[in-house]
Amino acid sequence: MKKIIAPLVSANEDIARVVEVSIANNQYCKTGQIICILETSKSSLEVESEQEGFVCTVCKVGDEIKVGEILAVISENKIQKKDLEIFLAKNTKDNVIDDKIKITKKAQSLINSNNIDFKKIKNRGIIKEEDVTKYLEQNNYSNKKNNGEYDKLEKIMKMNSIPSNKINLEEIKKLKENLLSIQSIYRDKWNRTIPSMDALFDRWESAKNYSNDEKTNISHLAYIIANVKIGKNTFIGPYTLLDGGGGLEIGDNNSIAAGVQIYSHDNISRSLSGHKSDTTFSKTKIGNNCFIGPNAVITRGVTIGDHCFIGANSTITFDVESYTAVSGNPAQRIGKVIINNDGSVKITRERDYS
Repeated sequence: MKKIIAPLVSANEDIARVVEVSIANNQYCKTGQIICILETSKSSLEVESEQEGFVCTVCKVGDEIKVGEILAVISENKIQKKDLEIFLAKNTKDNVIDDKIKITKKAQSLINSNNIDFKKIKNRGIIKEEDVTKYLEQNNYSNKKNNGEYDKLEKIMKMNSIPSNKINLEEIKKLKENLLSIQSIYRDKWNRTIPSMDALFDRWESAKNYSNDEKTNISHLAYIIANVKIGKNTFIGPYTLLDGGGGLEIGDNNSIAAGVQIYSHDNISRSLSGHKSDTTFSKTKIGNNCFIGPNAVITRGVTIGDHCFIGANSTITFDVESYTAVSGNPAQRIGKVIINNDGSVKITRERDYS
């Protein structure tokens, strides 16, 4: 019995979705016969058998598969269910729950600690640690030790009215005076007026949750989701959205201007299909020494190289090579970024031959 593993579909994405399974379990397969079709946000690939034999798939349509994971197994003889379970348990180090589900040890630990019904995550295939993490994020699970405090906070969050006899105008006045005093102190020091809530929270302290560098700073008005990692000496402006649902890495010496939105997941297929398709996740990466202009949108799965310029209000749906300038909606390559020996920067515009 041999493994048929998921190949690399796209150079910049190591996770693909199964969009078609072309062979029934224990069907005899010829060399070159298509077993399944994988798809990423940028391309698709037909996975073909490299030998003859009986094939059993361990994936289904809609599964997200990482490069190197088992898609199917092939054998000279028909494959018995028990033999398949033993083979998969040995080769994936999974916990075999039943004939359709396998759970990795790390995933099982998360499932146990959060008291989750594993069948709500997947009803067949392999449940991995990242599957459980995404499930927790999508269903707004809190850290277990903070569940009690969050429950109290949630009750406050859901308040949308207050009885007139509980309105305390003096307390409201005091709150406003405190907020104004914060603004005033900040304005006198830095000669700028910013929202009181942003002034109340130190930008460099806020960045410690996402970066190990003391020079990186993040506005308190930034919206940050899930798994986001930020490098050294990077600025994250106000009203930004950093989505790490599928993984987001931002390198060193970057300037992420106000209003920028960077995504690593989307619900396009989910919405258009009437929720028959799942949310799609793809890792997004920003290199070093980049400027991302105000209100730019970077979609999931995009990789931006080093020393890149992204113009204001641009929508980026494709990978951007290092030393490239792009702008527009939809964005287009507009030129190259040139760094001179003295450190000065020039953006050269490309000639339009249209």
